[in-house]
Amino acid sequence: MNLEKIRKAISNPAKKIISFDVFDTLIVRPFWKPSDLFLLMNREAESQLEMPDACDFSTLRAEAEEEARRAAWADRREDTTLQEIYGCLEGTGLFPPEVLRELMNLEITLEKRYCTARESAKELVEYALSLGKTVIAVSDMYLPSSVIAEILKKCGYPYFHRIFVSGEEGITKRSGKLFQHAAERLGVSRNEMIHIGDQAFSDVSVPRRMGISAFHFPRTIDLLEGNRGFSHGRAFQQAYRQINSSITGNLAMSQLGIRCMLAVAANLVYDDPFRKGSRGGGYARDPELLGTLALGMYCMAHALWIGRLAKEGTYDHVLFFARDGFLIQKGYDHLRKYHRDLPESAYVYTSRRAMFTVQMTDRKALLSAGFNILFKHHSPKTLVEVLAPVLKSDPEKIRERTREGWSRTFDSETDMLAFLRELMDQDLDQELCRAAEDGFRKYFEPFSQSAMLTYDVGYNMRQEILLGSIFPKMKITACGTCISGNLAESRGRKAGIRIHSLYPCSPYVTGFPRELFQSENGPACEGYSSDGQPVLQKDYVKNELLDRIHRCAIHYMEMFTELFQEETFQLPMDAMLACLPFETFLHRPGMAAGRWIRDMDYGDSFTWGAKPEDGYEDWRRMRLHYWCARRHIGKWGKHAVFFAVLGFSHPSSLLRILKERVSPRLKRFLQKN
Repeated sequence: MNLEKIRKAISNPAKKIISFDVFDTLIVRPFWKPSDLFLLMNREAESQLEMPDACDFSTLRAEAEEEARRAAWADRREDTTLQEIYGCLEGTGLFPPEVLRELMNLEITLEKRYCTARESAKELVEYALSLGKTVIAVSDMYLPSSVIAEILKKCGYPYFHRIFVSGEEGITKRSGKLFQHAAERLGVSRNEMIHIGDQAFSDVSVPRRMGISAFHFPRTIDLLEGNRGFSHGRAFQQAYRQINSSITGNLAMSQLGIRCMLAVAANLVYDDPFRKGSRGGGYARDPELLGTLALGMYCMAHALWIGRLAKEGTYDHVLFFARDGFLIQKGYDHLRKYHRDLPESAYVYTSRRAMFTVQMTDRKALLSAGFNILFKHHSPKTLVEVLAPVLKSDPEKIRERTREGWSRTFDSETDMLAFLRELMDQDLDQELCRAAEDGFRKYFEPFSQSAMLTYDVGYNMRQEILLGSIFPKMKITACGTCISGNLAESRGRKAGIRIHSLYPCSPYVTGFPRELFQSENGPACEGYSSDGQPVLQKDYVKNELLDRIHRCAIHYMEMFTELFQEETFQLPMDAMLACLPFETFLHRPGMAAGRWIRDMDYGDSFTWGAKPEDGYEDWRRMRLHYWCARRHIGKWGKHAVFFAVLGFSHPSSLLRILKERVSPRLKRFLQKN
């Protein structure tokens, strides 16, 4: 099935009446289940009743609906109305009548506010009207038809000839009587009708038995969840149904905020229920699903977490360090549209490469260089390339001096520090180094005496430590996704910087792949000019695939904040649980999605070397370690699995690793013994 087949059926001259279901077909809501809307009414109920404790109005509202429906069945009617539901609530004697009137009006207001058009269905409505067809809406719903008409109008739908609602008519689609009633009122035979809806039984099976042409228009959440037999849902199920840890899916799905975030993602990705995505609903070959469900939720959760921290303290600015903070700042800025009490944000350019040049003015900084550079990924050549702007010696002379060790990675951190000390003594131009530091000072001068909340992906808090050392009056509170061991904590204590980490521990996949997907698809910062402007990478080429993923993530955050506005911070949510789809992708991306990284240029890869050609291999290695840990495979078994997988999927990489890493170690071992 696809939209074109439905259009072809609509264009059939024999079909005069085109009928649509309303909720989940013509319109969607940002709720995993309809009763989630009632949870938003709890605060208003507490306020109206002046309660000292929380009020569970949502449960009472759901139970009243069941009671009202039983009463309708006893009265030989198949459905109930909103008025009757609140009449049952009034019968409990728990609520004053005037409070219930306010709550009923609030429910109608919230329904109008949170309903949005399902664009693919809207196109079908407009197509049917353009052919001169009579378009009607048929819904099993307790809301009055006048309210549904207002909702459809608010969502931008054009004219509907009639709206048939089960609550008003007392008959339902499920029994087939509502379809029969609509045909009789319109004066047509049933074989002249087409019905389109999301319920397989009441919208498809029942009308087909009656001779009405019917088409299934699946619910967006059913498609995301892989529910009701749909061959989708792998991404959702891996994140929230198959978690191999102490965290259960029920814990996440019990939180309203998580359910709302998932519902918004479903409505965006599966607006067209027949879209061509990855088979089985995984991330492979489906960048829209990755950008919306995984990266969009991940960045929105970070923005909400940072926003809550900002509300708890007194800050002048929130600094998002380039390029890790690019997408998260977008989400934070969307929040600021509806929460003006949040401090202003600033996106500042910095990088490990740029900071390394600034730090070379201080000989003491050499002793901490090992925390910032992984010696096993660097050689004299890569460090000279980084420090080229502040060298007074010709790089060729340094190459001649190092001879055969020029391109060979360092054997130890001691060797690397010895080489850097030699560069400082013989080759560095201290005036150029001080000029680089002056450029850094000028760039961050506007924030030098401010109280700052900063975001970086985390790990070791390098940027914050350097800022605190250069600007002693800057009050810094650092936020990061995760931190590495005790280094960040010890640095923070020494510098008087308070550190917040979203994750309580570091996940298996960190570094290059994580930063690549959440970072700006733009040039890295290589240093600072004398007038305090960042010097950006010149040879960066934008990646179209990454750009596409980022657009989906930004659109998701814009839609989420636009829907919930002032209520966003009121949604109960553990931000870490909202990050599970992205973590699942990083740890279990699938072969096709895993290869995306091969064609992406990170730019700022200083920690791992001038150009991490083995970035894809590093990601695969981290995923294999995660896989081995889940299956309790030991050290040597882990090595065996790694080499077996690498030999099968990429034998040339295996040969290179054996030559570059294993051979030198084997030689040293043989020499010692």
